[in-house]
Amino acid sequence: MRRGKAPLAALLALSCLAAFAATPARNAAIRGEPLFSALGTRDGLPNASVSSIVQDGQCFLWFGTQGGLARYDGYSFKVFRHEPFDEGSLPHDLVQTLYLDGDSLWVGSYGGLARLDLRSERFTSYANDPARPDSLSNNVVTSIARDSRGRLWVGTLDGLNRLDGAGGGFRRFLHDPADPKSLPCDVVRAILPDRSGRLWIGSSGGGLSRFDYESEGFQSYRKGGPSDGSIISDYVMSIAEDSAGSLWVGSWYGGLSRFDPASGRFENHPMDDDRVYVLNADEEGSVYVGTWGGGLFEYDARKGGFQGYRASGSSGTLSSDVVYSLFRDVSGELWIGTNGGGLCKLGASRRSYEAISASSDGLPPGKVYAVLLDRLGYLWVGVYNEGLARRDPRTGAWRRYSRRAGDPRSLPNDIVNFLYEDEGGSVWAGTNDGLARYDRSGDCFETLRPVAGRGESLSSEIIYAMATDPPGEGPAGAWIGTFNTGLDYWDRAKGVFRHFRNDPSRGDSLSADLVTAIGRDSKDRLWIGTNRGLNRLESAPSSSAGVARGGGSFVRYLYDPSRKGGISSDSIRTIFLDSGRVLWIGTAGGGVMRYEPETDSFVSYTTNDGLPSNTVLRILEDGDGNLWIATQLGLVVYDRTAGKFRDLSVLSDLNSAEFFSGAFKSPDGALYFGALDRIYRFEPARYTFNSHRPPVALTAIRPMDEAPIGAAAASALPRLELSWKRNSVVFEFSALDYRDPERNRYSYRLEGFDEAWSPAGTGRAATYTQLPGGDYGFRVRASNNDGLWNEEGLTLRVHVGCNPWTSPWAHVLYAVFLAAGGAALGFLLSRSTIRALGSEAAGLRARLVAASVSMESAAIVDQLTGLPNRRKVEEHLELAMSKAASRKLDLAVLMVDIDNFKQYNDRHGRAAGDECLCRVAEALASCLKRSSDVAARFGGEEFLVVLEETDIEGALAEGESARRAVEELGMPADGGRPGEVLTVSVGCASIQPDAGQSPAVLLAAAERALVAAKQRGRNRISE
Repeated sequence: MRRGKAPLAALLALSCLAAFAATPARNAAIRGEPLFSALGTRDGLPNASVSSIVQDGQCFLWFGTQGGLARYDGYSFKVFRHEPFDEGSLPHDLVQTLYLDGDSLWVGSYGGLARLDLRSERFTSYANDPARPDSLSNNVVTSIARDSRGRLWVGTLDGLNRLDGAGGGFRRFLHDPADPKSLPCDVVRAILPDRSGRLWIGSSGGGLSRFDYESEGFQSYRKGGPSDGSIISDYVMSIAEDSAGSLWVGSWYGGLSRFDPASGRFENHPMDDDRVYVLNADEEGSVYVGTWGGGLFEYDARKGGFQGYRASGSSGTLSSDVVYSLFRDVSGELWIGTNGGGLCKLGASRRSYEAISASSDGLPPGKVYAVLLDRLGYLWVGVYNEGLARRDPRTGAWRRYSRRAGDPRSLPNDIVNFLYEDEGGSVWAGTNDGLARYDRSGDCFETLRPVAGRGESLSSEIIYAMATDPPGEGPAGAWIGTFNTGLDYWDRAKGVFRHFRNDPSRGDSLSADLVTAIGRDSKDRLWIGTNRGLNRLESAPSSSAGVARGGGSFVRYLYDPSRKGGISSDSIRTIFLDSGRVLWIGTAGGGVMRYEPETDSFVSYTTNDGLPSNTVLRILEDGDGNLWIATQLGLVVYDRTAGKFRDLSVLSDLNSAEFFSGAFKSPDGALYFGALDRIYRFEPARYTFNSHRPPVALTAIRPMDEAPIGAAAASALPRLELSWKRNSVVFEFSALDYRDPERNRYSYRLEGFDEAWSPAGTGRAATYTQLPGGDYGFRVRASNNDGLWNEEGLTLRVHVGCNPWTSPWAHVLYAVFLAAGGAALGFLLSRSTIRALGSEAAGLRARLVAASVSMESAAIVDQLTGLPNRRKVEEHLELAMSKAASRKLDLAVLMVDIDNFKQYNDRHGRAAGDECLCRVAEALASCLKRSSDVAARFGGEEFLVVLEETDIEGALAEGESARRAVEELGMPADGGRPGEVLTVSVGCASIQPDAGQSPAVLLAAAERALVAAKQRGRNRISE
């Protein structure tokens, strides 16, 4: 491409946000490629072109777009748009730049400059007036900043402006060809006040300029010769200052330059695509460069050199190659605004892991059930029903192995349950059709299967686990766990198998024939996990000779809900011995257990202790002794130093939080974990947990029968006043940490009403009904995704008025009337009077009973929809869990959320929002088929349906019925396309609970499924 001076028309086109076609990019599966998570219009962003990003003092994020201004709390957007005939609204929906200024947000748009008061949420506008020379010079505002002397500067497409005084008058600075000290070009693109108090201006065609406060003129730095230390292009689009005070300049067709103000010289760094539009230098040692069509570049300021990130259209990559804005938030997340691709986020933890994603010529798509890095450096991966894939360490190329009908040397089955490397370096694959050994010389497989009529052969074709004996003389024996024929011992020296099976007549036999895990403890004793209990082999020695002589008694550990020191679940998934010789056991439904050999007992850890799920699939250990635990609902680290579980923030980049049994620790200490369509490689020593303690903000207060109070007004509210007639309220809140908002957790309490804090959870609303008169304190505390809590949180004082008949003055009057009545009663009493009073008292008692029943009903019924409320459905769920556990039945829940309800409510008003909730409630209730099914309002726009004796297939079917019932209401959606109707998203979950298991497990699974449904586009169901 020819390089030269960009024509002014092209730069004006940039100002009008013209989109360029994205060029093809490399696949995100390349080792070391970071993962980008995306937000777009489906998530509520008003427009897919994001020109500017800032973060306010409360930590709300603000995005300027082509379709208005949006405030984001990590979960939803509040949108500000231009409203005709409303002078207090945004002057133009096409926002070009933002600048945060204390309690004000300055907005540069195509309709001039506006100041948003963050408390009142009203705009004050400044526009060009041809009759006033002290008005804004042009209505297309491109840059805004306040200098070290407190004066506001505004760049436009036709000059630089300084706001002088409170009267709103502007001093204009324009290019004068006759004055070399004037602004060198009227198209101003960037303004930067540096730490030394200097003010720098970047213009399209005028290079870089410094404002001289004494002369009120400009010193310009322009393009010169190819080697004279001047800037490489005069079209300066962005200026940034790093922590060391260096200035970085991005120019159109010039690339990246470092500028030394002392010498006035530039150090230029040409790029593969040098159409630079925006810079960010807030990360130590790195400068991020956004280009107009070439994607995002990261420049290593210490070592030199660029790394580029391009859009490929696949999950986890940049959403568009036209990068429009860059911003690093207070927790370290880098936000990338694109032109047409919405928002992308590059997490602060990205340097701690790498992703290997499925691709047409690499890793097959699907569930990763097995991972192994062999001693030659080959990475082996078993993908469910897709066979094996192997990556060559020298070339990075992948080779796939699958079952080929009629070929006995091929992989015997495409379902690979585990991979194992023995002491001789042989790689074994346990499949659903035999145990296969990879033959390196022939690049093929040798398979062991059962032989009919031969009792000393392998007992089953479905193999789940394998472990070899400790090194000794001769070939080590191998223990093999099968699907339905128990435990086999393979005497490799003799080529025979010995079988250990469940014998109902023997209490010391193996507890079940489905063997899922094999491991050894600190005394080298063999432990066997089954689908019905944990076993320890007692009498058979480890050596092959000892096994051949006989023995085979087992100590059984079975789940007993009355024994606290026993195992927490009969379903064992993994057994792991750590470097401290401590034995850990992962279960399905019972969390993870630690074996205590001194007392022959177990210590259990569950979701109550911080696990994301009680189904634990694999356990690995890092170099510091911390345990990395893959669960059904996420990856968690047990931090030995802190004594707590920490969720990993990488989960925000996943399509699904679910991990599978594939996991491996390589000799270099790297940890591999298999997920859906992806493998993660972690270097634990480099992993950084989120240290940002999240601020907590009220996003809305919804008093009964009154207009909702928005976030801005709620933050400024000294005290919430509720009348005795309208004494119900809903508080909505958010932890303003954006690394993985869905994993932020909350606990709240109304002091003076609640005896204790609510259990920690992901719910962001608290509902209180029929509050007695008095003074309260509503408190919320929150944690980030890694479990770091803001214990102080927020507090709002609440006053509820007393009803007239319980006020102090009423009590005085009651005392007076009682005294007078008592005197009269003593004077007038007779038998007939007593009988009459008795009758009156009976009537009063009846009325009191009726009132009591009414109040009891109000405490368990949602007053708006008539459905059971959260308190009632949680009580019902507790009973249903207990019933299902005792009878070994399935129990399912549907978590239903109205799509884009906040926007619907804001647009159509509270009354319409209430009607919407009622109609959705009716639709859900109409889907219930059995008297045991319960639909309830769970909070805000969220509903919960409890389905007894229902497996996941049944739950999905009921979820689809609920989704369709709401869609068929035909209610118009929130200002969407013509004909678009209101919809719901449904998360489905089902379990067969164990005795004593908390409903929180089922609710958490349903909530994860609901999030997945939302992420996949709403108006759908997910499991």
